[in-house]
Amino acid sequence: MSAPVTQRVAVLDVLRGFALFGILLANIWFFAQLDAVPRTESWHAVHLAILLVVDAKFYTLFAFLFGYGFGLQLTRLESVAPLRRRYTALLVIGLLHGCLLYDGDVLVSYAITGFLLLTVRRASDARALRLALFGYLLGTGLLLLITGLADPDDRADVMTSVQAMNASVGSAIGERTVSYLTEVVAGLVTGYPFIFLSLFLAGMVAARRKVLETELPAALLRRVALAGLGIGLPLVLALSWFWSDGELDGSVPAQATAPLITAGYVALLLLAWRTGAGRRALSYLAPMGRLSLTNYLTQSLICAFLFTAYGFRLGGNVQPTEAMGIACGIFGAQLVLSNLYLRWFRIGPVEWVLRSITYWRVQPFRRAGVTTG
Repeated sequence: MSAPVTQRVAVLDVLRGFALFGILLANIWFFAQLDAVPRTESWHAVHLAILLVVDAKFYTLFAFLFGYGFGLQLTRLESVAPLRRRYTALLVIGLLHGCLLYDGDVLVSYAITGFLLLTVRRASDARALRLALFGYLLGTGLLLLITGLADPDDRADVMTSVQAMNASVGSAIGERTVSYLTEVVAGLVTGYPFIFLSLFLAGMVAARRKVLETELPAALLRRVALAGLGIGLPLVLALSWFWSDGELDGSVPAQATAPLITAGYVALLLLAWRTGAGRRALSYLAPMGRLSLTNYLTQSLICAFLFTAYGFRLGGNVQPTEAMGIACGIFGAQLVLSNLYLRWFRIGPVEWVLRSITYWRVQPFRRAGVTTG
């Protein structure tokens, strides 16, 4: 079975590329083991910025876009068998990623939730949105309950993790595998499957209504941006302060307010996309989005090499400002390389594998007319 020939939604790739930047900023905090370094004023400043504008927002956006892509695929496929193969392959890739590179992997959660999404794919828009709202409230409530009962992170445990990650390759893999499998099991009971499913459903409904293919009224987008950021940012600040007893921390407030802030980001980007200068600038993100899975995994590979015994062992030895600078450097390099790569190739290497498994036939890889010399 060959893949259906379709025209890509350019702004969808732009949003994926934007999401990848935020995901890298969030993930590098854990790769660099920044909870193990001395908490200076700059540490607290960067931590606050990540809490306010990054935490949970970009995974929320990426999950919504996953659902949007699912909705588009349903209109192109005659059966869901290709999607079952796709999610099975994604599950395997995610397990390898989680055990070998990053114990904060989301691909396994996406794959499992993707199978759940298949069971409700025929729900009407109204029912899907009701399920999405219920799922998000339920998931956030469970996260609130479980997190409230859990013990706060022990600095000694963090330092033990740093030592294991920096000791040897075998030690790093062992530490990461145990941590990842623990996270997978914990994730099944902390509400994240409900949160992911709700975001997938919202994305599916948005795809049915062609939200990203339709030019929404500028006044509506401005109101969404103002409400999302004007309410969301102060709310996450206030809730985080209350939740952590003045320490400005907490995954629950970040997750609870993520849809508001994420909607504000998307509205601003869609407004910028309508201007000539904005479209030209944002278009550079589109290749990042087209290669989103390859770039996501490459970010983990580079970070694992930089911060663990795979390479330079920088984990626990850099400050947050340095880690954020490294993240910007990685993303900048990926931005340039992604734009160059797509001059010669149709699709990223990991996307090619996933797509070939999905359609159970080797898919075209190199652009027509491009030869090696």
